[in-house]
Amino acid sequence: MSEEQAAPVEKKPMPSWLRQLILACVAVLIIMLVFWSATLRMEGVRRKELSRGVDAVSSLLTASILERKPDKMRQTLQTLAAAGGYEKVTVTDQTGAVLASTDRTVDGKTIAELSGAPTPAKLRLDQGRYVIVRAINLGEGNAIGGLEVVVAP
Repeated sequence: MSEEQAAPVEKKPMPSWLRQLILACVAVLIIMLVFWSATLRMEGVRRKELSRGVDAVSSLLTASILERKPDKMRQTLQTLAAAGGYEKVTVTDQTGAVLASTDRTVDGKTIAELSGAPTPAKLRLDQGRYVIVRAINLGEGNAIGGLEVVVAP
């Protein structure tokens, strides 16, 4: 054995300012994660509430579709749009032909997406706005029309 042994290496303790900096960074990251998750949760709640609102509007419009009075239906849609804060509300028949809308530029046109609209409301993001599409049913599963609602986020 050699008489020369390696001298033990002394470990210097971590400076307290560095320890505090690391703890502060960890705390900031945790706070950011909490806010981010809360934002996601709130966004999900808002989407569900928008879909529920459109489900309710769909139920209200069943009688209007059966009457087939476009002017009266347009008035109803304008009232619903103002009350619900919707940008645009469009109602079609089961083939997707527009019966009435708050946007007169779509009158007389056909919206293919609304010909097979889903019964539970389907929400998608389109150009920074929420577009909610839903079937208008007479009874259960008997679609008599489609409903499209556009909402600014």
